[in-house]
Amino acid sequence: MAGKADWFANGLPWEVKRTASPQIGSLIRRDVPVCHLGDRVDEVLQRVQTTGWDQCIVVNGAGVVLGLLRGEALHAALDTPVELTMEGGPTTIRPDRSPRDIRAYMLQHGVASVVVTTPTGQRMGIVERQDIERYLAPAVQPHQGGGRAHCGTPSVEIGYKRSCEEHSPSALVCYAKPASSACFTFARLSDHYHPWIAEQGQSPFVWSVIGSIAQATERLRRLLL
Repeated sequence: MAGKADWFANGLPWEVKRTASPQIGSLIRRDVPVCHLGDRVDEVLQRVQTTGWDQCIVVNGAGVVLGLLRGEALHAALDTPVELTMEGGPTTIRPDRSPRDIRAYMLQHGVASVVVTTPTGQRMGIVERQDIERYLAPAVQPHQGGGRAHCGTPSVEIGYKRSCEEHSPSALVCYAKPASSACFTFARLSDHYHPWIAEQGQSPFVWSVIGSIAQATERLRRLLL
């Protein structure tokens, strides 16, 4: 007979004080696109870009998670089936895990998101590290001597660099989102009217790329050339 633990593991409704035993299920992003083994990569890429995501969860007919389609795999040859380019067997978690535990796992493994499933493997959605960080962040406290909020400024900022000569506009936007999730504060893009060498093959209008990245990210405060 199923008990309370099974109820929570399936992400079913529950009520509890935030400070008692928070669960990752409350932070699930359920709008992440899904695709199937026989779908064409170019069709999936269009769907992913339309929804503002940078990845797609691959499922079977029963909704069981089989893999992820993201990064370079999203930009494979146009008629390539998802099955041949997906990242199989991704790490998944249950919705009853604590946000602190999942944040520790993400930091240890250097990942910006993780798939959430039921105990039987059905897709529930994705949890992003930036959402966990916001959830766990302490309330901003005012200075003792006044009412202004205290906000620390890092002494060192780390940015993210991509070459416009080597990647298509859609790939540049796709890569920028996990960089933002990983807490990079600025990004740099090269700006050349022609690739350095013919084999690089790319030379997008950089200002349009900057606008697209700004729309798709939250943490990148500056985009530099």
